[in-house]
Amino acid sequence: MLAHTSSLQDSTPQIELAIEHAADALRTEIDAGLPDFASWTVFGSLVYMSEQRAADYESLNSLRTHPIDLTDGSFTMVSYRDGREGMDELTEVITRSRQEWYKKANLLQPSAKAADEIRGPQVEFYAVIETRSNTEEGNEAEEVPIASFRKVHGSKPGAIHEMPSHQKFVTEDALSDEGRALIEERVKGREVVEIAALWKEKGYAPDGQMAMYRQAIHDSIARNEVWFMGVVDKVHGDLTTMFGPRVIRDVGERIEVKGEDAVEGTYITPALVDPSTFFDDMLDGVDDDKAAGRNFESRQKRWVISYFLEGLDMSLLSEETIARLDDRQPMGVEGKAAA
Repeated sequence: MLAHTSSLQDSTPQIELAIEHAADALRTEIDAGLPDFASWTVFGSLVYMSEQRAADYESLNSLRTHPIDLTDGSFTMVSYRDGREGMDELTEVITRSRQEWYKKANLLQPSAKAADEIRGPQVEFYAVIETRSNTEEGNEAEEVPIASFRKVHGSKPGAIHEMPSHQKFVTEDALSDEGRALIEERVKGREVVEIAALWKEKGYAPDGQMAMYRQAIHDSIARNEVWFMGVVDKVHGDLTTMFGPRVIRDVGERIEVKGEDAVEGTYITPALVDPSTFFDDMLDGVDDDKAAGRNFESRQKRWVISYFLEGLDMSLLSEETIARLDDRQPMGVEGKAAA
């Protein structure tokens, strides 16, 4: 996704300069600790705009970052229900890795245990696994999760009241009137899932994380699922930067997470995502950005549309949505949005 060559002969000088500035900002953030996901996506979108798709990772390697190629055998994306035979060990490793990430991000107390109370067949995990070769004789290759999140499924259609974070917002009376109305409208008769526990290991490009989101959106379109989230501030900002407020719909006020080993001052915002309207919402966001003169943001959303169309069963989209996609021809979409 983020590969590019050090020479950008075919790029305009403006894009080349923008890439240099974005790379400099990214180096600074990596040196300081956790790079911001939004910075990665800005850098990646600029590189994509340069139309340099060669498999030369020289520049990324200079940033001490590990590009993710889900087709080269080193990385695998998996999704499975909790309790699936043979997956218990991986689930425990994912839980420990996620807890450590949250501690490093100053969202969990250092003393917080790695145990996860939200377990069972209603939980579906998405994860990117890196296969690391072990040079010691007789030892097998090690499989290490480097990014994951989970869906918590309701027991019946419309069961938003079963979502753990939704209960918190109801208790705090934090949902807005408009948010309640939107939730009621979108969840009626549909399976509700809560998206939670998002994380990505430091030092990896966001390719794998984006691939997880794409697969989850595809799955949810096919299953007619609607998403509810209680998102910590940083992740909320990252998601909104990438997808826009038309997709990440805030439905109330942020609240502080109390107890649960959370660090004081950790806040979550209630948000709703409707995968069934994902592409229309993204196209509406493109229109919003263009009308406001936000040309780069508009191009970035067009790239996201192109990326998320890859591998999608187009028969799941309405004729109206396909017509909009064909009419707009987002970057790289030509020929993909065909009935």
